[in-house]
Amino acid sequence: MHMDSETYATPREMDRVNVDPIVELQSPDGCAVVGLCDVGKVREENQDYFCHIHKNGGHLLVVSDGMGGHNGGWEASHLVVEACQQALEEWDDALSPMHLLSDCVQLANTKILERASIEPELEGMGATFVGIFVRDGKAWTANLGDSRSYLVRGKEVERLSRDHSRVGMMVEAGLLTEEAARKHPLSNVLEMALGVDDFVAPEMCTKPLDLEQGDRLLLCSDGLWGLLQEEEIRLFGEKEGPKEVCQQGMDLALERGGTDNITILMLDFKREMTSLESVSDPKEPTRNRANLMVWELILAAVILTCVGFTWVALRMQQSY
Repeated sequence: MHMDSETYATPREMDRVNVDPIVELQSPDGCAVVGLCDVGKVREENQDYFCHIHKNGGHLLVVSDGMGGHNGGWEASHLVVEACQQALEEWDDALSPMHLLSDCVQLANTKILERASIEPELEGMGATFVGIFVRDGKAWTANLGDSRSYLVRGKEVERLSRDHSRVGMMVEAGLLTEEAARKHPLSNVLEMALGVDDFVAPEMCTKPLDLEQGDRLLLCSDGLWGLLQEEEIRLFGEKEGPKEVCQQGMDLALERGGTDNITILMLDFKREMTSLESVSDPKEPTRNRANLMVWELILAAVILTCVGFTWVALRMQQSY
């Protein structure tokens, strides 16, 4: 039985700087979720926001990086989380999780546009979106903007998202290296984001990712990945606990200047196993033992038959 839970990065009474961490080290299905969000060392306001919602045996993880002036970015990223909560509550879980992620994006986009239309001071606000839904050992991903998601499997790192930024397109076209893109004057220009157009088309995975025991799914804003080399993302796969490696990643980004808001959200995949499941294949050994017993009986019967025929043959030979 799965218990539903919601773990948000809760703002403290309109505190636009500090965001409470998410620390769920043991969810009912065995997974651990840790999230950290820091304003950094340069910005006066924290416009990043994130959430983790565990419902009906599934985990929804979302990170959003707001943009658009003093108030706009903070409002936009919070509207994204609000939209995700609503979308999950209204979602028919008989449908593919891809529908859920799409609903999250479309509803968030609508909420941002509607709020900006009634509050002129928020006009032009927008936000990025990166989301992962995990259920039954599979993960579905979606993103819009330049917040990223990664799969960390031991020492291997795979980026699951695609940057919708000007420099990201240039890197894909072979016009810039990753390192040059980080320092490019257009590095903050996004080609796609929430709150820009009436309809948005997020980047969606074509098929779910099959998770393995010990996999770690990392979501982060550019405040983290912009200060860490791609190979340094491997630190999130270290043997230390998820809370410790997330703190190490945050500390490293802050040591390198903390030039933007920094958000880290990570799910440590641990499928809870029953005593029977602890055997690699509980049915196969039973079947093998049964087959072995059958063959042993057949062999015994053959031996006894041969012995019987031999005894009869010897007796007949003696009688002659």
